[in-house]
Amino acid sequence: MFGIGLAWASIMGNPYVLLANCIPPERTGVYMGIFNMFIVIP
Repeated sequence: MFGIGLAWASIMGNPYVLLANCIPPERTGVYMGIFNMFIVIP
């Protein structure tokens, strides 16, 4: 179960890693917050 949980967590984190590589470092918090709202609100 630990391995499955670790794999699930890494899969869920991939979109944030991909986004972090594409946005300017000084606006990371704003863009991550907006991206998170698009995932959580629907």
